[in-house]
Amino acid sequence: MTGPGSNVSPQNAADDAAAGVRRVFYADWEMGCCGTPFSVGDEVSWTVERTVDEMWDWERNNHGPDPDDPAPVTGRVRAIHIVSQGYRRRPGCRTYEPVPGERSLRPVRTCPKWFADGPDDDRHHYVAECGALVELEVLPADRTAQGAPEGT
Repeated sequence: MTGPGSNVSPQNAADDAAAGVRRVFYADWEMGCCGTPFSVGDEVSWTVERTVDEMWDWERNNHGPDPDDPAPVTGRVRAIHIVSQGYRRRPGCRTYEPVPGERSLRPVRTCPKWFADGPDDDRHHYVAECGALVELEVLPADRTAQGAPEGT
């Protein structure tokens, strides 16, 4: 599952990885499964995918390598915010879905390995930390060609 309410675009995110600051969503399950915590100031090299979301440009993809995966994007972490999302059970359904507009951000210096589930307001609604929003300063391509660090 990708971030709450987002859709992964079929286009290669590395194609638009020109130097600059990009917002990357790092899902809680991606970090819990295969991720390594990182901090503001760290240099990272990540495989990312473009997304269609109002809060971020890309999503981190830990799963691979696959021959069709895009080239990693290397950058310096400039800011990290924990993303909390509200979820609601639809009437007559057993699953929860994201509640539009019910997101909040909390700044941190280091991304946690594990994210917190919030207490249930009731059996039909809850708020949980769903991942981290990372401001990544993408390094120029000629800089990354000299040898980027392994993915964090």
